[in-house]
Amino acid sequence: MPDQEQPSRETVSSVLSFYGSQLTSHTSMIVGFIVAFFTLIQVRESIVGIGAQWLLQLGALTIAAAVVYSMFRVVLYGSLSGVLTHCGLEEYRTFLKSQNVKLFEHAVVNAFATSQLLNKTTMRSELYRLRGQESERAGRRVTFWVQPPMVLSVAVAMLVVGVMFGWPADTFVEMLACWFSLFFCSQYFRCDSFTSFQRMCNPLRNWPLCRNGVYQDERFRHN
Repeated sequence: MPDQEQPSRETVSSVLSFYGSQLTSHTSMIVGFIVAFFTLIQVRESIVGIGAQWLLQLGALTIAAAVVYSMFRVVLYGSLSGVLTHCGLEEYRTFLKSQNVKLFEHAVVNAFATSQLLNKTTMRSELYRLRGQESERAGRRVTFWVQPPMVLSVAVAMLVVGVMFGWPADTFVEMLACWFSLFFCSQYFRCDSFTSFQRMCNPLRNWPLCRNGVYQDERFRHN
């Protein structure tokens, strides 16, 4: 735990500069992805001409998801900058007293900003709070590789691409069910893993497999 009861100006400035660089970087990525998206649309006739319409749709879906996810990252770093510049020293001292792990001063300031974002906001705290669970194999808490911003990014991208290419309603619903099942099933029913994409894509049929974590991968079952 740091000995100082308040961070130095240089540390706060460095952390804010890092947030600013991330904002600039992700904003540039958004612009680049949008240019790539419209470029893909312009050459769609050439791609469809070689019989690879699925490749065109996959590319559009990937780029659209990247745009939306980059927007979530811009909101995240903008929010961290905002809470860090509006919090007081008393809150910082209270945060220091609650920490039991020694960190570098920059890491402490970043952890403080993250804590304030998660504790002082409502919608953003639910959106950016890392979901995870205690892992018996790892002996610690592990986070899920699929988090809410990723899920929402792909869902919005599916909606946009589905409207563009005229997906049937049943296809759109099946793809959404497949994607959301990956997140909700692993989060709320503590699935360890899936052995096939087919099992993951049918949440209704495989719901019992996820209940209470009774299903495990074959390589773990024989150990």
